Amino acid sequence: MELTVDGWLAATGMACSDIHRDLLLKGLSPASPDREPLALADPDSEDARAIVALLNKGQVPTCRAVAARAATPQHRAPLRSWSVDEIDHFGQVSAHWAHSFGGSQAGGPTWTELFTSPAVELVLTGFGIQPGGDGGQRDRRRDRDFQALMSGARRRGWLAWSEQPRSLCAGPSFFAGRVRGPVPIGRRVASAIRQYRGAHGGAHPRWCDIVDVLDSTGVRVFRDLGDAQEQSLWLETEQWIVVTSGRVAPGQAAERERCRRAADPDRGRTPRGRAQRGQQAVPSHT
Repeated sequence: MELTVDGWLAATGMACSDIHRDLLLKGLSPASPDREPLALADPDSEDARAIVALLNKGQVPTCRAVAARAATPQHRAPLRSWSVDEIDHFGQVSAHWAHSFGGSQAGGPTWTELFTSPAVELVLTGFGIQPGGDGGQRDRRRDRDFQALMSGARRRGWLAWSEQPRSLCAGPSFFAGRVRGPVPIGRRVASAIRQYRGAHGGAHPRWCDIVDVLDSTGVRVFRDLGDAQEQSLWLETEQWIVVTSGRVAPGQAAERERCRRAADPDRGRTPRGRAQRGQQAVPSHT
């Protein structure tokens, strides 16, 4: 399945900010017809890292700029390749600790608080990462490892965060007890909200009205009402929903997804799905 802009940013571990999104969209749809449009690279590729670096510098990731940066030696040790099992282990332990922290504090932990917690330090030590440092090259390598682990845990649905301070919280995989992608779940919940509003004169639902929403495999997203209310934190953090006075409304991520789908009905479909849709659109000559 093709990733949306927000889905791609989330897959790289970046916050889906308006600034990053606008810069990326300018690269994907350049104003000049003479400029080649950018194609979203695999989130784990060198081109993707070049795009992220340009976005972090506030630059439009044009094809030429991405190619130049990807080809330029960075004079640093290669990133450690983290296995799925390592990311899931780190993500599961981190999500459990972050969820416990959020239950006793007004907000989630900072990254520093997470990495210096005894449970997460034990995981990092098992990975061969020393929590302390002196600000040298070893610390910079450690920070890159931290970023890679956090990005992987977010992509795998264990953690969620936004640009807001202390927004770090447990993601859908923590609540499900298995890996669940946050973007597909967010889409499903947003779709359930829209369907309810369409059937009830535009009124926004309460959680009890949409608690039976299913994922793409036909499995319930939420076990029960209490689970839905707990998971509302990560859904709000990733801007899929907004909860006001007990009513659930689509968030900014959901609205952006709706607008993109309206402009391009095939967005997010597999090539097979597009072919089937095209066949259905062919008029009969019988």
